[in-house]
Amino acid sequence: LGYMYKHLGRPKDALMEYSTALKIINTKGLEIFDIKSKIFSIFLTQGNSGAMARVLNELKVVVSKKLSHAELYSIKLLLLNSDYYHFLGELQTALSFSEEAEKKFKKIQKHINQTDELEKWIYHLLGRNYYATGDYDKSLDNFKKCLDLSKKTNDILQIGKQMMNIGVIYKVKGELEKSIKIYKEYYAIAVEIGYKKGLSTSSNNLGNVYKALGFLKKALNYYKEAIKINNSIGDVIGLSMAYNNVGTVYNSMGKAKQALMNYNKSLKFANITKNLQETARVNNNIGSLYLTKGEVKKALKYFENYVSISKKIDYSKGIAIGSLNIALSYVDLEKYEKAKGYLDKVKKYAKKLNMAVLLIEYYLVYSKLLFQESNEGFFDEAIRLLEKGNELCEKIRSHSYAAKCLNQMGDFYYDAKEHDYEKALICYCNALIHVEKIKGDGSELKEKIGDWYKKFKNKVKLDETSLECIKKSKHPF
Repeated sequence: LGYMYKHLGRPKDALMEYSTALKIINTKGLEIFDIKSKIFSIFLTQGNSGAMARVLNELKVVVSKKLSHAELYSIKLLLLNSDYYHFLGELQTALSFSEEAEKKFKKIQKHINQTDELEKWIYHLLGRNYYATGDYDKSLDNFKKCLDLSKKTNDILQIGKQMMNIGVIYKVKGELEKSIKIYKEYYAIAVEIGYKKGLSTSSNNLGNVYKALGFLKKALNYYKEAIKINNSIGDVIGLSMAYNNVGTVYNSMGKAKQALMNYNKSLKFANITKNLQETARVNNNIGSLYLTKGEVKKALKYFENYVSISKKIDYSKGIAIGSLNIALSYVDLEKYEKAKGYLDKVKKYAKKLNMAVLLIEYYLVYSKLLFQESNEGFFDEAIRLLEKGNELCEKIRSHSYAAKCLNQMGDFYYDAKEHDYEKALICYCNALIHVEKIKGDGSELKEKIGDWYKKFKNKVKLDETSLECIKKSKHPF
């Protein structure tokens, strides 16, 4: 019952059933481990780090008693610790726990029976942790191992989960056609077996891919389908996530009223489940909405809420992203010293958490700050930061972030006191090449290039490099 309530997005009911099960068992042996680990998973869903830490300490006491199969449960404890530190955003620590679990498992694998479930869990966490630390090839390898094992045991839930994970990896690697293909394959499986939760998850992920590509109407349709399905099965957690996603699409469309309405619905469902992590994310998205509207002081209030909630649940990644957005707000308010203070925190978190994407975001915001300050020598430093960001994009193979860095660099060259229109054009064209590689919506960049061509075609003589760049960018002119 607890398991079913959890998957229906009813964590309170799940906790009640698990607690009843614990009372019935009435033992201090290893039998309680599996139930308490399920209770841990509920607190993980709710973002309750204090309760997670308490359960981990209780499980540590159970494992320390050296009872039968204690070595097996010590591996499970390592994996739960990996979950905990991944939630906190301490990604290297999370990875080290999962790697240690794999080493221990290989030593005892031959001497114990029925290890498929544990092996799947190990591969899943390794895949997730390698993904979080930017090693996408290792991540993909482990997710595929978990998928193969899940097919072998006909574990439909895990098959779906791993297909979703593999789709995410293809997405970040820029292989979006593969991502869409695997999501649609799982959607077909979910239809065949009548698994509505699988339908909502695949719809949500398809929405994420189309949103990343810039096809907002298509993304919106998939998110709305996820809402419809989640409503039919009473999945409150799924509803909170889907309404949040709908809000982000409306925000990107410039429809602030609809965005805010959906964010508030998401907050309502997040409050029902006491999901503080989702509550934090919605606050961040509302802040981004007000920042886009130019209501910077309102935006600051929501970004500060995001950081405050993240601190409450020890969510390092949330603290870092919130600090970045607060810095961006202060840049827009031209309060540069305050912005620098928050950016220093972001840089420390990016290095501590080994988050390449956060470091790229840091370069984007700090370069904007330097460009706006316009003091002597700052322009060159702003360009240098964007070049560093672009190098990091190449390292992690992120076409979407490379396009962001190059687009911003083009704007700087175009708007600088000493304009360099040819360099601006090259940046725009190279940005468009990256967008084309992920088959994204390059309409904004094409408009910039088109405007440039109308304005400067007879004024700026292009060299061979520039002409080749334009040719590669597939611009219509």
